[in-house]
Order: sequence, then C-alpha cells, then structure tokens
Amino acid sequence: MATNIFTVASEHADVRSWRELPGRFHLARVVVAPGTTSLGLRLHLSNGGSRDLPPVFLGTLKPGQKKVLPVYAFN
Repeated sequence: MATNIFTVASEHADVRSWRELPGRFHLARVVVAPGTTSLGLRLHLSNGGSRDLPPVFLGTLKPGQKKVLPVYAFN
C-alpha cells in the first residue's frame, strides 16, 4: 500500500520533449515544376535583416510528388 501511495504522489507527466521544441516555427508551401530542382531560400529575420541560405537540391521530382524540406536557422 505504501508503494502505491508513493507512486501516485510522485507521478507527473514527462514534458522533456516539449521543452526541446523551438519557441516558434514557420511553414511555407512552395509549388515547383516537375523535374530536377534546387531551391534557394532567403530568411527574413526578426531584427529586420535577411539571410541567404545555400541552395538545396531537391532531386528529381515527379508530377504530383510532394517533398518535405526541413530548414533549421538560428538567429
């Protein structure tokens, strides 16, 4: 019985993974023509500046194919 009481009293949600998420994130959808494609990105920063990222090669896309491209940028 003591073990059950301790378990219930000490139980709490594991929120470690929530703490690792960024404070904010943005999504963008871009439509590109089928074929071999690379994509250049320019980030507009919160301080008013901008930052160009190196072009990303998306590969050869088929008609109707979707591709998710994660981009990580730190201010």
